[in-house]
Amino acid sequence: MNNVHLLSGTLGWCLAKDITVYSGQLGETINVVCPYQQRADRWKKKVWCKEDEDGFCQSVVSVNSYWIKIAKRTNGSADISDNYQKGFIIINMTNLQKSDAGVYQCRTVTFGDVSTLQRIKVQILEDQQEESVSEIENTQYSISG
Repeated sequence: MNNVHLLSGTLGWCLAKDITVYSGQLGETINVVCPYQQRADRWKKKVWCKEDEDGFCQSVVSVNSYWIKIAKRTNGSADISDNYQKGFIIINMTNLQKSDAGVYQCRTVTFGDVSTLQRIKVQILEDQQEESVSEIENTQYSISG
């Protein structure tokens, strides 16, 4: 049985098996925030990857933040920023397309050791009915299993 948790305010820590759902309109932008343990993970490489049909996670964009306050990298319509002083990464997915739908992961990587911070399900909403969009579609939520 899946539990649905509505999140408001700041994201808390999430187990890798939990899925946080983000919904965005076709052609729009979503911003995903993945917190990490500032002291333990600040120097690690941060990766945004998309799970394929076999469950393997293919890297979309990654960033190292070794010497600068806020590191940022872009790959196509996705960019990743690491604010190691605050302990979170932000992924911006712009000009959302149907092919962007799926399950993603925020990860840290160091010397071959991979840790999943969060699993994110991205849903693309095609109907742009402003007055019909329900509150739940504009809210990120988490599913625990």
